[in-house]
Amino acid sequence: SEAHQADRITLLLCQKSEREHRIQCMIEMGRRQVDLGDEVLLLSAHVRHDKTRSSDVNTAHIPCRLNRPWRDFEYLSRAKSVLAAFGPDVVHFHDVPLGAALTRPTCPSVLSVDFFRYRASGQRPARIAYSYCLSKYAFICAISEYCGRHFRSYWPKTPEVRVVPSGVSLEQFRPDLSAGQVMRRRLGIPHDVPVALYVGRVCQQKGSDTLADAVPIIRAGNQRVEIVVAGPPGQFGRSGRTSLVDRLVDVGARYIGPVEEKDMNAVYNMCDVFLMPTRTDEMFGMAAAEAQACGKPVVCSRQGGLQEAASERSAVFVPPGDSRALASAVLTLLRDDLRRQELGDCARDHVRQFSWPVVTDAYSAVYRAALAATKVSRGNA
Repeated sequence: SEAHQADRITLLLCQKSEREHRIQCMIEMGRRQVDLGDEVLLLSAHVRHDKTRSSDVNTAHIPCRLNRPWRDFEYLSRAKSVLAAFGPDVVHFHDVPLGAALTRPTCPSVLSVDFFRYRASGQRPARIAYSYCLSKYAFICAISEYCGRHFRSYWPKTPEVRVVPSGVSLEQFRPDLSAGQVMRRRLGIPHDVPVALYVGRVCQQKGSDTLADAVPIIRAGNQRVEIVVAGPPGQFGRSGRTSLVDRLVDVGARYIGPVEEKDMNAVYNMCDVFLMPTRTDEMFGMAAAEAQACGKPVVCSRQGGLQEAASERSAVFVPPGDSRALASAVLTLLRDDLRRQELGDCARDHVRQFSWPVVTDAYSAVYRAALAATKVSRGNA
């Protein structure tokens, strides 16, 4: 690509999350960087210690046994020696604000952020400490314009903030009618029953209470519709039930819990309409992007990064917290086959800008800028 020069770099992608989806995203990024000629090591926190290869991406897992917040310090302490041994030209930290300050790499580092507030960052001592740590990065990469604006406002003295959106694998997430029908059979949903789907954490911030208020209205307008809710109760890594999950089930939604990454494409493909009624603090809207990659029309809140993850041509936007507007939009789309098809066709086109080749090229441009800035800084020293 034009954004990527011919010379090679060594790149260390460093992230602390054990979430399967996050790690898979980093692997996708690493694969693309390898295709561009870079040498890549993906470093992540893990409960066991080994070294594996994910396709062409070298992966090192760091065992961490402490609970947060101490777990983050344990992870970075152990990562420091791995980083020194690998000798990268660029270190890319994913959502690790303390990373550059605590590991002190001898090369420029980049930080990806999907939020703008950190633990206790509203308190003056923590705010001073975070500001110092953030200043050690060459660039901050926000996952949306919305996230970038809030980050710049909350941390006005940090390095330059660039916007690089979250990546979506258009190979993993794609229209697949047969996979959707298989998932319907697995769940016992007839092939001709309309399905409205929500994927994400079941919590108030994501608008699950708004969805609970909308379910009876939707079912009153279409008694055959299945409203399927997939995702963890409250936070990632949790299972079981919460009062909000129980409320959704009581009003007629079908809760299927967290879904394995390998089944996500089939889950998206079984639906007729995808729902994302976030109330606040939506930095991007990955589930909405993945659903669109599967050619599904979206009904979502006009809130935050959702207005970038989706578009007027691929989604119907409703006010956050408005259950009646949410229900009305769903019922309208379920009655209009042509409109659903038009939105679904545009949805796949819209998310091409979030494909991994496009996103990785954008990151490559940031890496080159970081390397160039470091050379200039050393030349002026």
